[in-house]
Amino acid sequence: MTRRALALCLPALTLALASCGSGGTTGVTTGVSGTTVTGPGVQTTAPPWKPEYAHIQQRMRVLGLPRPGSEKFHIHELLHIYNDGLLVEVPGNIGIDERQHVESALHTHVDSPGVIHMEAGKPFAATLGEFFDVWGLALGPDHIGGLNATKDKPLHVFVNGKPITDPAAHVLRKNDNIVIAYGSLRGVPLIPDTTPIDNANGRGKTPGPCSIGKGDKKRTKCFVNQK
Repeated sequence: MTRRALALCLPALTLALASCGSGGTTGVTTGVSGTTVTGPGVQTTAPPWKPEYAHIQQRMRVLGLPRPGSEKFHIHELLHIYNDGLLVEVPGNIGIDERQHVESALHTHVDSPGVIHMEAGKPFAATLGEFFDVWGLALGPDHIGGLNATKDKPLHVFVNGKPITDPAAHVLRKNDNIVIAYGSLRGVPLIPDTTPIDNANGRGKTPGPCSIGKGDKKRTKCFVNQK
């Protein structure tokens, strides 16, 4: 499904989650049960989940995201994933593969694990499902990777402390604090500590080289081909 087709689907989600688009098995697709991430190389296994690079170029062609560059547009979201109360790593370099010169406008950096970066020459909209497509990890209303919801082990998703039921369709917004929790909610904070995103925004005590704000003048290269 193209980004244009996905955009046409989103309004319908609030009404009836009706089927939209090509109905194929690649990309972020919407059906009667909700929005799911599928496609070449998309992982349907148990955690941990590394970035999937072998098929990333195929998935990127379908997504049609803008290329990063001047970074006139640069915002962040924070993502935590829990498996029965245990934190699962959101790895760095999702969407960045030096060997293939892949640089996605949706990505993570090794200096700020769990922080989603949206960087491009102009503003753009993206969904959580599109980020998971870049990652190469399955996501839907009842599953993440190979963790499938059951009566005893449901899948909970919260954005800024509020539950949502169709996570892949969620449109990412600046400073979103996202929690995906499979199974038990015991020990899971619905609004995790914001220090990582504060640092990425250049307002924390230890901003990284790929943060924004005053540190930009001294930043190191955050992309392979960045000048």
